[in-house]
Amino acid sequence: MKKNIQIIKKSLLYFRPFKWAIIVIFILGFIQNSLINSSSYVLGKVVDAFNSVDQYNLLLYVIGYILLLVMPLMLKRLINIYDIKHVDFDMFNHIQGTTLFKSLGLSLGQLRREHSGFKQDVLKSGENSLDYLYFIIQEEILPAISSFIVALVGLYFVGIEFFLTAILFSIIYYTHGTYVNAGIKKPLRVQIEKRGERNKVYVDILRSLFFIKFSNQRETATKHLNVVQDDFRNHGVDIWTDYHKKMLISDFLLISYYVIFVYFVYMGLQKGDISAGLLIPTFAWMVMFANAVSRVRNMQRRIAIAISDLEKMFEMLEQKTDLEICENPRSINVFENEISFESVGFDYKDGKKDALISINFNIKKGEKVALVGRSGSGKTTIISLLLRLYDPAQGSILIDGVDLKALELGDWHNMIAYVPQDSDLLDISIKDNIIFGARHKVTDAEIESVLEKAGIKEFIHNLPQGIDTLVGERGVKLSGGQKQRVCIARALIKDAPILLLDEATSSLDSETESVVNKAIWDMLGDKTGVVIAHRLSTILDADKIIVMDHGEIVGIGTHKQLLKSTPYYKKLVDAQNVNL
Repeated sequence: MKKNIQIIKKSLLYFRPFKWAIIVIFILGFIQNSLINSSSYVLGKVVDAFNSVDQYNLLLYVIGYILLLVMPLMLKRLINIYDIKHVDFDMFNHIQGTTLFKSLGLSLGQLRREHSGFKQDVLKSGENSLDYLYFIIQEEILPAISSFIVALVGLYFVGIEFFLTAILFSIIYYTHGTYVNAGIKKPLRVQIEKRGERNKVYVDILRSLFFIKFSNQRETATKHLNVVQDDFRNHGVDIWTDYHKKMLISDFLLISYYVIFVYFVYMGLQKGDISAGLLIPTFAWMVMFANAVSRVRNMQRRIAIAISDLEKMFEMLEQKTDLEICENPRSINVFENEISFESVGFDYKDGKKDALISINFNIKKGEKVALVGRSGSGKTTIISLLLRLYDPAQGSILIDGVDLKALELGDWHNMIAYVPQDSDLLDISIKDNIIFGARHKVTDAEIESVLEKAGIKEFIHNLPQGIDTLVGERGVKLSGGQKQRVCIARALIKDAPILLLDEATSSLDSETESVVNKAIWDMLGDKTGVVIAHRLSTILDADKIIVMDHGEIVGIGTHKQLLKSTPYYKKLVDAQNVNL
């Protein structure tokens, strides 16, 4: 219970900017529902006035009854208009914007580890649950509270036995519902995880439709999805079948409540305590009260689902960063001397151990350094540590003599332009992708320059919409090489002092790669560059080549020095038939 209250408190923070508008809506909604729930009493007065042949009171009560039918309709319309203008759209936008902002507060390593399909499911379900909480309060809880109060007050004036029966019924009915709902809390968490796994698999399949179609593996992909779907379904069937079996007791309680009430009504009619007119509101209040209690009990189940979704979302958004936090990080605006790896070791959590073992090397300002080695040798791990996706398990990375952990992370990232292996484009225009993240206002001349350096100027200008062409989801409208060159252009436009390229030209053909690589090396000028290259012929002119094998450095030097000093490097060169 305490944990649920904490989750609700966290949820309410998302509604804070709209609190006064929400309060106005809730007050008007309560008045509207109270008017609706009072109409049965006035209808009973109409019947009594008709039976007493009191024409004057009959006319007054008929007018009053019509007003009680019309006023709530008008009030509801006003509430809807006010809600649309001041809360509805703005609140969901605020919720979505806040979750995005908090997601971006996670470390880069955490964002990389979380599967995108799982993230989408958790965040979307959490956002919908926040929106649902507002809806359920406005459309379910407030009407239920209004019905509960009006019915309880009315039943008290009809007879104390009606009032006490209603109170006793609500206590027993609600207690049983709370007990049953508490029992499904843990199974619900499991169900959410299974739903996340199902959606993760579904997203993976959608991203691989071309390969699945090409490989004629539609049946295999469908079966793969069916396995996780069936697991999700079977677990859900077990949870909710058991839930509804236990809730049969609540149905028995409801039947008992109606039987007792009908008996009291019968006795009241026999004694003359209940008139024909009072009979109408008495039955209305009886049903109204039972429905209000049932609605609250049913909302418990739906709120339990929403809270489970919110708990999962808050767990994701409130993860403690796996980076070491410095209370007063140092600002850095200039890279002056060198980057130093000092006895750096690293293990991936739940992954490869000894990914790096006692790594020592320096990168001087303006130096062009290449990392080479077979797949899995530790090259990308070094780039990841430079980006500070992770912190070293042992040793230190120093920037101009200062530990990277002590620097303001945003400042450090501003000093780096990065081109990853996998092109990462937004579904916006080519131009907007290129200038995305630029540190200054970009001119058309600068864009033209980087397009030429990246080798895509002619291609882009031949497109019907030119540089304003939309690239599609994840750049699907461009080829692999075209996407990679857009990413290179984006890195060039940032004009950062340090450039990191993780096999940035791997998607290009040999001829294009040669042109782009020459442009990259020429462009580096006095910048500091760290390059991972799968083709050794592209890095022969590097100032320093670091040779990696199984997480260790086995050689450092120029191409000519390594050919003489490092047999492993010569073996790599010979394997690629590099023209010396």
